[in-house]
Amino acid sequence: MAVLLVALAVAAAPPEPAAAAQPPVPVPVLDTRAGPRPAPLPPHHPATLRVAGIPGVPAEAAVVVLDITLVDPGGPGSLSVWPAGQLPPAHPTLTWSAGLSVLAQDYVAVGAGGEVVLDIVWGAAADVVVEVSGWFPAGEASAVPPVRRVDTRGAIGPLFPGETVGVGGVERVTVLGGVGGDVVLRPAGGGPEAVVATLLPGGTTGFLVAAPAGSTLVIGGGGDVVVDHLGELQPGLALPPLRMAPPSLAVAGTNGLEVSWKGAAPRDATVVRLQTLTGQVDRVVVGGTRTSVVLDGLPGGVVTATVAPLRGSAEGAASGTGSLSGRFVPFGPVRLLDTRELGHALADGDTFLLGVGGIAGVPANATAVVVNLTATDTTGPGFVTAYPSALDRPTVSNLNIPGPGATVANLAVVPLAADGTLSLYAERATHLVVDVAGYWVPAATAAAGRLGATAPVRLVDSRDGTGGVSGPLPPGGSVDVQVRGVAGVPDDASAVVFTLTATDTAGPGWFSARPAGTPFQSTSNLNATAPGQTIANLVVVPIGADGRVTLSAQTGGHVVVDVSGWFSGSATPAGSDGLYVPVVPRRLLDTREGGARLGGEPGQELAVAGRGGVPAGGAAAAVVANVTATDGTGPGYVTVWPAGQLRPLASTLNVTAPGETVPNLALSALGDGRLGLYASDGAGVHAVVDVAGWFTIGR
Repeated sequence: MAVLLVALAVAAAPPEPAAAAQPPVPVPVLDTRAGPRPAPLPPHHPATLRVAGIPGVPAEAAVVVLDITLVDPGGPGSLSVWPAGQLPPAHPTLTWSAGLSVLAQDYVAVGAGGEVVLDIVWGAAADVVVEVSGWFPAGEASAVPPVRRVDTRGAIGPLFPGETVGVGGVERVTVLGGVGGDVVLRPAGGGPEAVVATLLPGGTTGFLVAAPAGSTLVIGGGGDVVVDHLGELQPGLALPPLRMAPPSLAVAGTNGLEVSWKGAAPRDATVVRLQTLTGQVDRVVVGGTRTSVVLDGLPGGVVTATVAPLRGSAEGAASGTGSLSGRFVPFGPVRLLDTRELGHALADGDTFLLGVGGIAGVPANATAVVVNLTATDTTGPGFVTAYPSALDRPTVSNLNIPGPGATVANLAVVPLAADGTLSLYAERATHLVVDVAGYWVPAATAAAGRLGATAPVRLVDSRDGTGGVSGPLPPGGSVDVQVRGVAGVPDDASAVVFTLTATDTAGPGWFSARPAGTPFQSTSNLNATAPGQTIANLVVVPIGADGRVTLSAQTGGHVVVDVSGWFSGSATPAGSDGLYVPVVPRRLLDTREGGARLGGEPGQELAVAGRGGVPAGGAAAAVVANVTATDGTGPGYVTVWPAGQLRPLASTLNVTAPGETVPNLALSALGDGRLGLYASDGAGVHAVVDVAGWFTIGR
């Protein structure tokens, strides 16, 4: 259903003056749809409404502000309101077209007996809803019959976008046509400007303004303008806003968000604005008496919805947040980028825009991806950040470069912008390699692709034969490792999550993991640059048909595998737990800023739930976080695990020398909303933790 009266005030710049005396909620005084004999109000049948001396509005009210709604009128018409005992005004309060619901706000003196009169002076019968949203006593405000000050529909003609009209006192401003845009109030005397309404293109738009004499309105979208003077308001007072109850948000369908709200009384046109992880979605106008809407095609992540009447101040809006989740699809690994093949590296401070969605088998509706980032042929110490291209670069990093000539890798989970792109920023010049290992698509429930997270469990350690792998892998060697049915991984898991550590490396070269039974894809998971190194990286890899994954080494070395989770397969019963909700990366911990170093017992606990976009109240089962150890006093390792559980015999990252900066992605279950952090004796590291997303607990 179309909407005739379309304006949303978003003013928030100057300090708000004192508002009108207002009822606790708008006080209903007429609803022709309710009562013992509901019927539309016919034309030329004036209705007398008691607006003062009623519960919520005292008898001393001299001026009232009325919210008036016309509901689905059967034809065009106009309506006037005036004080009881006086003559009808020369100009109507509002005018409408057939089938268009209309909202209007009126400022009118209280007549004899505390009453006003309302009449459809022209047109067809219509249902009418009237509420008192504010009142003023005598001495604070005065109202007069409407006096028309401006009407460009005659010889003047429509205003061009950006032209102005003068206002002063309490005015009803109506804009007809135009291309839409902000209406800005420039108060007399040079006070701060404020947006008083945001208009949609076309149609007829009306709103009230209270301003000092000599003020001007800038009509951003142009159009015909009518200004009716309604009275005066004492300085320091303001008109009441239309008020909405906070909206509730829930996932609906596979990638839709249902936004529902409650008004103080039926509202027949509402604006819903959505702020998603990767930018604001244009406002949606909801007509009729609906109090909910389902919006489809949204990216995953946390969404903030603002609900407001089509006309009214920012005070009349209400906001709520919800989360759009996704299921994981294991994929690849497939190489998306190697700047060495393009013939040029990223320069200092460069940002590379990388298309992902709709490319190389990643679908266009993917909301986030797992990528292995490798920096090579580096020119100096620095960092790399991956983030959705629609956002400003966050103040966190995904990959740290120790110095010139390095080759370092780290796994990252990165939300995609609406166009399927992500941005790669390099603080120092470097080549970049990007390998994708899976993606998320929108889902409210799913069978496959839901995370099962656990405290890390050591599955393989070739140094002592754990997992049936004994001795180092030889250069060019491979070994198949059974993952289904062991270390808590179920028999139908589609992918496994583990930290892969290479230690006592024979020399420079790479290590990789892939589904058993599949050919090598020229991708790597971690890189050694010298003999004797110990390096780790998180791996997310599809499981081969025989329940195994293959570990390969270009250079020789021992391998250690610590499993921290898996993703469900198609035989798993559908559910809503283990779905992923990305957030804008945020820093939860940096012990360099006054915190204690990690090193030896007892470790630290880090509160995660209720911070950085991760919900409180037990809604998050697990998190994705980039953990960085820096400025250590010696070699050692760091372990991340669910707080409240015994610390596992496993490591998340390894530091091999004092002063190193080593990151690794951790995918960890939460224990009572917290993570445990431990560094081995002598490591003495500062810890930095940046959260990137969370996984749901079944609803």
